[in-house]
Amino acid sequence: MPISRIRHFSVRQRMAFLAAYFAAVIGILLALLLYEHASYLEDHQMSMGMTESEIQLLNLRRDEKDFIARLKPEYLQKFEARSEALSDKIDQWFSVLERAGFHSQKMQMLQQAMLTYRVNFLEYVEYRRQLGIYKNEGLSDELNQLSVRMISDLADDRRNFKAVLVRLQSLHQLFLFDPQDDLLHEFERLATELQPGLPASHQQMFREYRDRFQNVVRISSLMGYSENEGTHYLLRKAAHEMEQDFQALSVLVSDFTAFRYVQRVTIILCCSALLILLSAMVLRRIAHSISFPLRQLKTDVELLRQGRRDLIFEFESDEIGKVFASLREFQNDLAQLDEMQEKDRAHQQVLMQEKKKLEEALEALKEAQSQLVQSEKLASLGSLVAGVAHEINTPLGIALTMGTTFSDHLRDFFRQMQAGQLRRTYVEEFQRDSEEGLQVMQTALHRAAHLIQSFKQVAVDQASEERRLFNLQQTVQGILQTLHHMTKRRAIDIQVLIPETIFLDSYPGPFGQVISNLVNNTLLHAFTEEQTGSITISAIQEEQRVLLSFSDNGAGIPAKNLSRIFEPFFTTKLGQGGSGLGLNIVYNIVTGILGGEITVDSEPGEGACFHLILPVTVPEKEKTHE
Repeated sequence: MPISRIRHFSVRQRMAFLAAYFAAVIGILLALLLYEHASYLEDHQMSMGMTESEIQLLNLRRDEKDFIARLKPEYLQKFEARSEALSDKIDQWFSVLERAGFHSQKMQMLQQAMLTYRVNFLEYVEYRRQLGIYKNEGLSDELNQLSVRMISDLADDRRNFKAVLVRLQSLHQLFLFDPQDDLLHEFERLATELQPGLPASHQQMFREYRDRFQNVVRISSLMGYSENEGTHYLLRKAAHEMEQDFQALSVLVSDFTAFRYVQRVTIILCCSALLILLSAMVLRRIAHSISFPLRQLKTDVELLRQGRRDLIFEFESDEIGKVFASLREFQNDLAQLDEMQEKDRAHQQVLMQEKKKLEEALEALKEAQSQLVQSEKLASLGSLVAGVAHEINTPLGIALTMGTTFSDHLRDFFRQMQAGQLRRTYVEEFQRDSEEGLQVMQTALHRAAHLIQSFKQVAVDQASEERRLFNLQQTVQGILQTLHHMTKRRAIDIQVLIPETIFLDSYPGPFGQVISNLVNNTLLHAFTEEQTGSITISAIQEEQRVLLSFSDNGAGIPAKNLSRIFEPFFTTKLGQGGSGLGLNIVYNIVTGILGGEITVDSEPGEGACFHLILPVTVPEKEKTHE
């Protein structure tokens, strides 16, 4: 399909052609990626084969040196196993190289060098085996046995001969360990001097001993006295040639891999450049056939956006023409919408006026709520004052009665003392009555002082709302003492299960308001006037927070009311002492000033439990007042 005819096609046909073209481009790119991936895998296998072969070769040389240095059979076994593994690995590597198209004479040279190296090593091992690798074998064992027999068979009176034989035994053992010409000459000299003086029974054995030693000398000379002689030298030379051939082959393989990589990159870059050039040409022709009507469309839309509603559209009967037809319909819809917006603006003005009235009513309602909350706080503080005054009245009355009685007894005592009518029994009775009266009066005054101190601290905290460090148990007990007048005439038992070690850096005043409201709420809703029950206040500390529970065994809360108990003005005792603000104040103080959380669990007839999570140290923030 010639590219020059594309402008005569519809937009749908252009898009179909473009999709087919890009599918072909993606197919070509995927083929290039697959080609790159396959070539990369071959290069990776070649590199891995070279690396693994090099590691096997290094391990083989290490096993060879370990065997030569230590002469242990297990190193010979490791060498043989490693040699077989290296041959297999080299064969696998060469197979990968041939599949990748790599051919070099160095491959045959490396195989020949490996064969020569292995033959030389086996020849060295054979010489070493003749001398004796294992214990109690080879020429070394035979020499040791002959020397021991000759020394043991000599009579005790031939100690000089024994000493010489012992010296010869040391020399042949030293020669086996480190063959040197000096040891050989010393051995021959001593043997030549010793042989004529030996008994006839030892001559044949000594000649056999010397022949065995000459075999050792011959094999040692074949092996080489040093690494530059004999089999030692041939083995080192073969190993060096094998390593050189391997290094040369590794360089050739690396160059071949680099060449393949450059070839692949060149092919991919050329194909990509051709595809990009061809794509640019195709896209330019298609874009040019579509861009002009689209630019006109953009201009018309901009005019519509600016408010023009009198545009005349000219278009052909193709896909873009359909867009222009839709745009004409859209212009008509916009004209109708403008009319509707004019009407809507009039409605908006009316709604804004109504909204302003509602906001003013809401502000008035919030102000009323704030005044009710403040009244609730003042009523709570007034109830606190009345209750403490009632509690203080009893101990002060007792103290006043005892003071009056003591004053009467004291005047009577002075009168009798002035009249000289004092008797011992009367003085003792006066002393006993005075001590008992003073004890009762002191106890009553201490009770009144304790109540006043508790009331003073609670009243100051509730009035000031200042932050300070306080003991949770002592604060709760002080608050409960100020509420004692509310519970002492009812059969309600209040238990405080709070450890003495919990301290809060918080606001004791708002916290006391929370406890007071919870107690008032429980007494009002959970129990009737004659009903017995219990309230439990417990707390535990977990790291930097305190979990406080306030529970009762009263009537409980119906399920339908659980989600509303913290709402303002919600109460089930309206007109019976409930204002609907107690628990709302509790919720606002806990989540606001105290920076904590509060939840409630309850089942009808099984009581209710309020769970408070309070931070040990209240975060620094601006306090919110109810």
